[in-house]
Amino acid sequence: MRSDHAYYPADSPGASRCPPDRRTRRARRLHRHPAHRRPAPAAPSGSAAAPSPSAKPTGADDPALKGFYTQQIAWSPCPDDPKTEKIDESSFQCGRLRAPLDYADPAGESIEVALTRRPAAKADQRLGSLLFNPGGPGGSGIEEVQHGGERFKALNDRYDLVGFDPRGVGASTSVHCLDDAAHDAWATADDRPDDHGKAYADACTAKSGKLLAHVGTRDAARDLDVLRGALGDPKLNYLGFSYGTYLGSSYAEQFPDRTGRLVLDGAVDPTAD
Repeated sequence: MRSDHAYYPADSPGASRCPPDRRTRRARRLHRHPAHRRPAPAAPSGSAAAPSPSAKPTGADDPALKGFYTQQIAWSPCPDDPKTEKIDESSFQCGRLRAPLDYADPAGESIEVALTRRPAAKADQRLGSLLFNPGGPGGSGIEEVQHGGERFKALNDRYDLVGFDPRGVGASTSVHCLDDAAHDAWATADDRPDDHGKAYADACTAKSGKLLAHVGTRDAARDLDVLRGALGDPKLNYLGFSYGTYLGSSYAEQFPDRTGRLVLDGAVDPTAD
């Protein structure tokens, strides 16, 4: 047996024959009024609200990377290259920086970044270090600094000039693909099948597959920040040409609060072929 006060929704069969009475209508009005709504249950006494998740520390703030940022670079005179008669490389300092192969796994394998430095000529007016990248990608910053000659003399008055070979190239931990004889044969082949380039890529993967996955621009930019920390500079001062402008931009994007004076000369579009 149905209750006399049952309420039928407007689209139900019983709506036309059993409308709501006054008490039902009043109850509905009270339910809709904010003052008569039942408050939400309070949190149990003594319980604390769940803390909001904090962002994972990056760069020098990441405890897992502390050993890389605080490392001491062992500087020593660079070996002289007899092939460069007009340049005395031994007047520069050389060193090596240790960096994670994979920044997502800093406790795993590490690589080395080759460095060169010429200390500021006016030590009492020194402004810090100035890092160089000549472009490429893959250009040697070591050669850029050592062969720069008079171009960088004024900068060298107040800055330590620091060149580096980016990870994967030059004197740093490098990608290896073919030995000299195999490379010459590959480069001078007259008959080049459709998979000629793939054969070279496959050789690189076979010899350096683990490193190849970590030679991108963002990894190189993170190496710059580790180098900045190891040099003791609070901010990065940087001069980049061509592709070096993209590397500098990537650094500024990842570490805006550690970006000092950046000169980006001959900017390139990284999306262009």
